[in-house]
Amino acid sequence: MTPATAAMAALVVLAATAVPAATAPAPPHAQPDARHCPASASPQPRPAAARGTTGHQGSQVSYPQPAHPRLRALAAHLRVSPCDTATGPYDLVHYRQWNNPARYRAAVREVVRWRGDDRSGGQLATQHPASVVPVTHDWWRPGDLYHIGLIAPFTRTDVLRQDLGINELPRADPTQVLANLAYLSTWYSPRRDGRAAALTVLANLSPLTYYPRVFDRSGRPGIAVAATSGGRRALLVLHPDTGEVLAYESAHLGPSGWRAETYLLYLTTATPPAAGGNPKPSPGQPATPTPAPAAATALAADHAPGLPHHDDTRSHSMTATAPTQRYQFRNSPHQLHPLQEMLDPVTLDDLTRLGVTAGHTALDVGAGAGSIAQHLCELVGQAGKVIAVDIDTSMLNPTGVLDVYQRDLRTQPLPVEPGTIDTATARCVLEHLPNRYLLLHQMINALRPGGHLVLGEIVYAPVSVHAPADSDNELITRVVHTILDVLAGRGVDLHWGDKVPSVLLANGFEQVHTRWAAETWAGGSAGCRLYADNATQLRDRLLAENLSHDELDRFAELMADPTVLVRGYQFASTTARKPR
Repeated sequence: MTPATAAMAALVVLAATAVPAATAPAPPHAQPDARHCPASASPQPRPAAARGTTGHQGSQVSYPQPAHPRLRALAAHLRVSPCDTATGPYDLVHYRQWNNPARYRAAVREVVRWRGDDRSGGQLATQHPASVVPVTHDWWRPGDLYHIGLIAPFTRTDVLRQDLGINELPRADPTQVLANLAYLSTWYSPRRDGRAAALTVLANLSPLTYYPRVFDRSGRPGIAVAATSGGRRALLVLHPDTGEVLAYESAHLGPSGWRAETYLLYLTTATPPAAGGNPKPSPGQPATPTPAPAAATALAADHAPGLPHHDDTRSHSMTATAPTQRYQFRNSPHQLHPLQEMLDPVTLDDLTRLGVTAGHTALDVGAGAGSIAQHLCELVGQAGKVIAVDIDTSMLNPTGVLDVYQRDLRTQPLPVEPGTIDTATARCVLEHLPNRYLLLHQMINALRPGGHLVLGEIVYAPVSVHAPADSDNELITRVVHTILDVLAGRGVDLHWGDKVPSVLLANGFEQVHTRWAAETWAGGSAGCRLYADNATQLRDRLLAENLSHDELDRFAELMADPTVLVRGYQFASTTARKPR
């Protein structure tokens, strides 16, 4: 047995000891007493049982029914059930993921992951067949997993709705909601009440279809809810009695029917108690997680109502336990300067056209390196005010006109009062956030009547490449597509910029106008430098998607080669006015 196999086996054994063997599901909505409760829906891990199941064919479903009454009934059953009341400070999840894009050979990824309530944890991941990086392992100290939520999403419905992308604004994409729930389930093993809350949220989502009998790839029977949008289907398989997530499938409609692109099979989920339930870190890794009341107190204080005093603008920040890298890319000059060079002309033209003038108050959400904030300062003058917000404010310097706030906008509100902003702008921000609708709603509330929004996002567009060799053409196309796939798999909505106009119109905005900008980038240009930095920051993820070190090194060389010409990212910039 290799060290990698032994390490994975150790965590698999841990998962097996944390969860009892499965029993046949109880009849739907039966009311057992506490002495006859069914065991967990998840079987003991059997790594070989499903490894060979890598088919592209989508799951077979039949007998579609309206989902709302079925989901409400299951949620009501869970709320009164005497079963599944045990709690623990750790979530343990073991899942297998198939990725079957048409342009890649089938690959299977297996992950054993645990997470503590103090946002510590660890994971081991393997890939079949083995890639350049066959085994990856991560350990997180208390507070390091801040990026997956300040509060466990299954303990508060408002947080759950935010993380799933549901809010007051209309037209929540149900396929994305199901995908978000599947992603949360790779980190959390929700207790009974949490599953009831999730089912209630889904029951209020339209449209969803219910299927009374579906089998996952390990042969377990379950029920399923599905949503379709734009030729894509999201299918979530649930245990019929406990509501536990058994599997998730994302598929697209092809000539021969539904074709699976991603399939997640949840082999084990558990909430081990503190005594004996937490995995032991390897030597040199962080110690077993312990509660951090001081950090919790600091976080609670940071959410106190009201705004900081003007002279506390820079010091109002998150607790030191929060990591600096929570989004897909770091705020580095290699990332931000090319973006500014390419996108500033479009954004600055929009701001000038809207008539931002002296004395106005402006808000820059996700200010980055500060080029837009600086331009706004010039427009509003000494009589105005600019508020810049970002998770990393290291490149922002407050002045008499510019106030700087450090905020994680997934968990902290905007530092503005309702109806106080004349112009609000956000560029390449909302598409990265799971609570994008909620943040947009905050920006709308912050605007005065007649105030303007300027929203810019990178949107998906086909890749076109001209390189000296066909092999280089193919490599550039593969790397760029894989970057986009990795971003989409981590929750980035690459179609958000296309959705913004309809969302704003649905909220009564006037003078809604969008322009799309795309151009070719030559090697060595700002755009190709951005491509190279994206690949550098996502290198580990790209290696896990069957790209090699040599291929990524060659991609970096090509992005500096002036004989290479690549169609760049497409940028959508939308302006709109709030009704007076």
